[in-house]
Amino acid sequence: MIACLSILFLPYTIYAQEFRVTGVVRDTSGISVVYATVVASSLDSVAKNHSLTDSLGGFDLYLPNGEYEFSISMMGYQPHVSKLLIRNKEVDLRDIVLAEQDRYLKEAVVTDSRIRYTSDGYEINLKNNSLLAKKNLPDILNLSPGVTALANSFSVYGKRVVEVYIDHRKIRMSGDQLISYLNSLTGD
Repeated sequence: MIACLSILFLPYTIYAQEFRVTGVVRDTSGISVVYATVVASSLDSVAKNHSLTDSLGGFDLYLPNGEYEFSISMMGYQPHVSKLLIRNKEVDLRDIVLAEQDRYLKEAVVTDSRIRYTSDGYEINLKNNSLLAKKNLPDILNLSPGVTALANSFSVYGKRVVEVYIDHRKIRMSGDQLISYLNSLTGD
């Protein structure tokens, strides 16, 4: 009975070690900047956590204690870069103002998309990709925009992944068991 209880409370223990970081991104006129990219890069490791601003310019990330390089970027605006320190409490960064930038792309051409967003979530097509053929699945996911591999879970744009599907089949594992299984899979 005690072993069963400790397993049931494990997800709450892991979640309690991360702290919420919130803020609102606005331009110099006070208008919300929608879909800006928010990134917190750990100064102690290669771990990154990503998010996008919502329709009101708001964002939230969940980060463990540590020092981070915190950046916000959006096409047409100068990027915001600062240091962020998380120490056992939530952080509200309030309003972050992005100044407009005069440089624009003349043209952008998208020829292929291996990542698609559908009503069911994100789909990543690994077929016929020689660059990813020998990498394990967590390494491939870490290369994907907005995906962060944590110690025993994943997040997409700052939101925890609760279900994993491979070839349209739900993987009924979680935590260390899921990570171990995904480590055994490669891109080929």
